[in-house]
Amino acid sequence: MSNQAIELTIELGLLGLFGLLYYLYQRRKILAFEADKIPSQLGLILQLLLLEHDKNSTDPILNELIEEIDRFLHGETSHPPLALMKVYSENQPNHSPDLKRMIAEILVEINES
Repeated sequence: MSNQAIELTIELGLLGLFGLLYYLYQRRKILAFEADKIPSQLGLILQLLLLEHDKNSTDPILNELIEEIDRFLHGETSHPPLALMKVYSENQPNHSPDLKRMIAEILVEINES
């Protein structure tokens, strides 16, 4: 084999190796993002619920939902309070429809993943 063929083989081998390493790096980033998706979405819901809590601080379901999401985000419980969020988004007629819609959309996203 000539020198050019050997150099070409080495370059193609290095290019393939770097491509594989880049693929594994991106895959790890995507998996880390997917693992962190639920807590970030629940953090967003918690912020919205706290804004709603300022307007209506007497609702016991709202207070309980805020406490349960806070417990999940602090690692005190291992499962997000999805059932309580569903009850809140469906059965509270006096709360913001935008908040209910947002919670319903996030619930769909969480259930899909």
